Amino acid sequence: MLDNLFEEKLTALIRQLHSENSLGAGSIENALTVDERMQILIEATPATYERHRGEVDGEAALIADDRRSVISGSFYKIFKLRDTYQELLNRVGFDLLREIKLNSIFLLHYPVGSKGTDPHIDNPRYFYKVISTFILSGHSPFYIHDASNLEMKVEIAATPGTLVLLRAPIHPNDKITIPPMHSVGKVIEDRYSLGFAYRWFENTILK
Repeated sequence: MLDNLFEEKLTALIRQLHSENSLGAGSIENALTVDERMQILIEATPATYERHRGEVDGEAALIADDRRSVISGSFYKIFKLRDTYQELLNRVGFDLLREIKLNSIFLLHYPVGSKGTDPHIDNPRYFYKVISTFILSGHSPFYIHDASNLEMKVEIAATPGTLVLLRAPIHPNDKITIPPMHSVGKVIEDRYSLGFAYRWFENTILK
């Protein structure tokens, strides 16, 4: 799971995300093997999903990052991937990602025929440093948009097994780092993904 070649690609991508003139997004294909994806899907599909509101034509499930969830074993593979990936981020992320804690774990499901999402920015009031999404199954295009002209867009690889990374603010009062405007296109095959993010829950004062 997440071999040395992946680590090299992750290091390069993190540098690129926060570089000048970056799209603020990128992806690494074949981050997970077919077998790894299937094992995680076995845990993901029976989770309790709730319908998204607004610009998202899909549903989401949040996995509590607490002792009870870990002990139950229901999400063993998901927690194992989170822990392995979190260790990698702390190792290769330089000062940018040092001591990052992936304490927000979420599953997204877009059924066949879903329109995906409208162009949007993941709420910068909650998520920091980097937002990571592993595509578990399904096919739909993933776009990064020009915020001043939504018709101008670039497609990012998002096939099953791919890790998609989005730039996020470094800290709550970071007014410089702009998360990328993005969207998911029409879904032609049931799409599941697993996301990890660093969320500051307490003592977060925004001005």
